[in-house]
Amino acid sequence: MSASGSSGTRGSDESGAASHVKDPGWSKDPGWSKNVEEACWFGLLYAYGGLMEAVGQALEREHGLTVSSFEVLLRLSVAREPERVSDVASSCLLSPSRVSRVVEQLSERGLVEKQASARDARATQLRLSEEGRVAFEAANATHWKVVTEHFFDLISPEEMATLASVWQKLGFC
Repeated sequence: MSASGSSGTRGSDESGAASHVKDPGWSKDPGWSKNVEEACWFGLLYAYGGLMEAVGQALEREHGLTVSSFEVLLRLSVAREPERVSDVASSCLLSPSRVSRVVEQLSERGLVEKQASARDARATQLRLSEEGRVAFEAANATHWKVVTEHFFDLISPEEMATLASVWQKLGFC
């Protein structure tokens, strides 16, 4: 059973594959190697791509946010003090120029406040506005709803524990 109480088969076809996931095509290629390493690697890539597409569509539709905007809001939501643009960029794995563009858009919407750094006059620091905190909380709920529907509801608690163990072993969490 999954975290939501389902058996992990909701929305799957007779093979157990999730029916809402686009078939990338390589699985039907007779020359496709079925070895475990390739299945793990390509499965990770397609799972990430499919999840990010679903999350991105929901964030855009329901909140007018891109995934990059959500990432910046997420980073600022956990910051204890204002963050430098460069620090936000490195933690989000976005370029500083991309973060600057995203911050400009978020600032225009009143979700992020910019201020000059007290320690470095060349640096700009960012923090969530109160409106930004409310917007982030709503977007985060949408994010978790989509991830749960497209991922957690489809795997067992044991599979979740295995994935968590792998990510910890690799230093990703």
